[in-house]
Amino acid sequence: LFYDLGFNDGNTSSTYTPSLGYRLQVGVEKAEIEGIRIPFRFSFAYDNYAGNINIRRGGLGGSARMNMDLRKSIIGIGIYPFNPRVRDHIALSFGLEGAMLVNEIYEGTLRSSTLNGSSTRVNLSNKYQEVSPEFQLGFRAKCTYEIKLENGLIFSPQYSLYLGLSREIMVFSDKPRSMRHFFGIGLKKYIPYEER
Repeated sequence: LFYDLGFNDGNTSSTYTPSLGYRLQVGVEKAEIEGIRIPFRFSFAYDNYAGNINIRRGGLGGSARMNMDLRKSIIGIGIYPFNPRVRDHIALSFGLEGAMLVNEIYEGTLRSSTLNGSSTRVNLSNKYQEVSPEFQLGFRAKCTYEIKLENGLIFSPQYSLYLGLSREIMVFSDKPRSMRHFFGIGLKKYIPYEER
């Protein structure tokens, strides 16, 4: 799903339609190096997500509308400095994630019309070689319910919300951001540090 910061007005309007995606993640928490405990949580993740972006701009001289279906893949690193717990089984995490673009697939049209009645229609794939920035930054909040299993394993259903702080597209408008809801399951295992 994409969103913006409420920039709709008389001359500009936008609508966003969500689509399904997925996320694969490996994380490290409560790391200890040579007796020094690192309180932050770190993660490395691969995301694949999609949505539709529809933006219209208009004025006295004419109007333009972009309709785009966009799917992209990114790899990112997250750091979560705030990791409070609620009772024994609920763990929260709040932090920042930075990601690099791996791949993008997009299709759509750019339509424009003028006051004298003339209009044009251009396919986005013919007009732009790429539409997404190479780097993205966002905030993520996560809630995990931990269920202890045998052999030190922890089963953890979880929900997280990602809010993009940087732009999602480089063309037509710099307003759209990414908002991604994630429902998933995970496994944790404590690995003790062994001194040599």
